[in-house]
Amino acid sequence: MSNFLNIFMRNMMKEEQYEGIRIDGEGKIEDGEVLLKKGEKYDQYLIIMERHQFKDALNYRETVLMNVERVPEIIFVFVSDEFKQEDNALIKNLVDSNIGSVVVIDSIRGDVSNIYRCSGDAYNEINKQAKKAIEIRDGGFKGALIKLKSNWITAVFLLSNILIFIVTAILSKSIFDMDIRVLIEFGALNKGLVLAGQYHRIISSGFLHAGIVHLAMNMLALYVLGLLVEEVFGKAKFAVIYVGALIAGSMATIIFGSGVVISVGASGAIFGLLGAAFAYGFIMRKRIGKAFMNSLLQAILLNVFIGLLVPEINNMAHMGGLFGGFVLGSIFLLLRKR
Repeated sequence: MSNFLNIFMRNMMKEEQYEGIRIDGEGKIEDGEVLLKKGEKYDQYLIIMERHQFKDALNYRETVLMNVERVPEIIFVFVSDEFKQEDNALIKNLVDSNIGSVVVIDSIRGDVSNIYRCSGDAYNEINKQAKKAIEIRDGGFKGALIKLKSNWITAVFLLSNILIFIVTAILSKSIFDMDIRVLIEFGALNKGLVLAGQYHRIISSGFLHAGIVHLAMNMLALYVLGLLVEEVFGKAKFAVIYVGALIAGSMATIIFGSGVVISVGASGAIFGLLGAAFAYGFIMRKRIGKAFMNSLLQAILLNVFIGLLVPEINNMAHMGGLFGGFVLGSIFLLLRKR
């Protein structure tokens, strides 16, 4: 599946507005490629197809109709980076057959054509998400802003960490090495102070950083993983996973990190996002394949290896956050499947 189509489908399915299904080689419906929107009066299926699938349009339609309780509105969405003469002939035959609405997307330019009687609301949504997918795929500053505007919980966590760093850097009179007294004043994690009743440090420590390099590495990881996990789980669950993993990482530090004087940084929460993404990859492995899991496993092992080599890294926070994120992610996914 093309990068454009991956982004487009994620955007359409975000906030659980659409439910994903797939038609496999045996004509059975599973999770994946075809989108369903349930309505009060009718159900609406968006059959999203790449060029190599165009010839199977009629079969896809019949499979959908055999697996629904009431006749839905069917919208064929044809996506290609190079429409050819035979494609136009096929689309014309579908229109002449009156089998459903037809929308065509040029995935290079993002042009969307309402070829045949697609309802206004559905066409506007398809057009909107196609334009957004082009901006995100092409990257750049504008694409990043679109991602963060759509995934604004990630943006809030990013901005919070950056603003707090600016304040502590000003008070420390350095962007490279924060004054330990400033960090303690602002809520750095310390076992003795937490046991003395300053429980707020369990969370506040996750918004402090020891220097600009520490901040930059964590914010880059938060940007990449935050967008992924927020899209998969939704805003509220993402926030719970982030804060829950942060708490798990801090608690692991207090219980097992006896040699830690103070601890700061968002890495425990970020490892929690890795854990939640790993839970998603494992539970949904039949749908998304092995490549996603392999990439995540490599990232986790690499970070663990780096943590073992660098003595200043708080590995207990990483492991606690990873475990907390995995548990919370698994719970949310299993509840969703039920």
